[in-house]
Amino acid sequence: MLLKNKLSFLRIASAATILLFVFTGVTYLDQVYQTSVVTDYSNLSKPKRMDKSTQHLKQLGFSEMAISHMSDGEIERFEAIKGEVVAERDIYREVWNNDTEHLSKENYEKRLKEVSESVLPKFSALQQVHLKLIDEGNRRVTAITEHHFDYNPASGKPLGIELQLRPEYTVIDHMARQISWTVPRFSHTITSSTEAVQDGQPPVMNDEFAFFDNSSTFSLFYTVPWKQSGLLKDTVGLHFFTITRFEVPADFLFADMYVQGQNPELSDVVQYELQSNE
Repeated sequence: MLLKNKLSFLRIASAATILLFVFTGVTYLDQVYQTSVVTDYSNLSKPKRMDKSTQHLKQLGFSEMAISHMSDGEIERFEAIKGEVVAERDIYREVWNNDTEHLSKENYEKRLKEVSESVLPKFSALQQVHLKLIDEGNRRVTAITEHHFDYNPASGKPLGIELQLRPEYTVIDHMARQISWTVPRFSHTITSSTEAVQDGQPPVMNDEFAFFDNSSTFSLFYTVPWKQSGLLKDTVGLHFFTITRFEVPADFLFADMYVQGQNPELSDVVQYELQSNE
């Protein structure tokens, strides 16, 4: 009787082990395929329409990614802007928990291709950051920031973004929106969702050298609570963009905006000389 029970237990254990290996193998192949889908940027951007309004926004410097996820009201709100991009910064980087490597656009695309074709798991994130200033004339400026993760295996921590403006600037309008893409387990149908993100207060840090220091500036601080993967769905794409319109005083020679970030850390500035564009 004891021997029979042992044999039954061994059969059950063997069957469970086989099922576990099969499930692990299928899940692994599923993740490899999803990585190749996620890192194809064109799969994530689906314009809802292409008319004069959206074409105008694209010519202004708004990305197709941002335009395709704006509401009709937001498109109408910004299509009245006239001007051109006068300053921009493009940042490409690979991010680990405590380290960041800046890459050229060419090397970033090579790394992206390696990730999409690899059969081994990756533990670093690939991120693009794009900063733009649009001169509207009459000393009015539109600033656009975009933060896109082409590959982010660990999206648990909320992204923190602070836009630092000089206190003399007058903010006319601002908005922010996050976009997430998910796929069901064992499926490759990408579904996007988007929601507005409101500005708020930066985290309180009892540190003399706190990362976010807006004591001498006017700041817009955003916390982006990324949509998390669940039991039946994977989050496979993350994007966040901000639009800020402001007016610069008549005696200022430059227009600029500093951008600070956490998870991952970011510190950069975009600026241009007003005299050369007036």
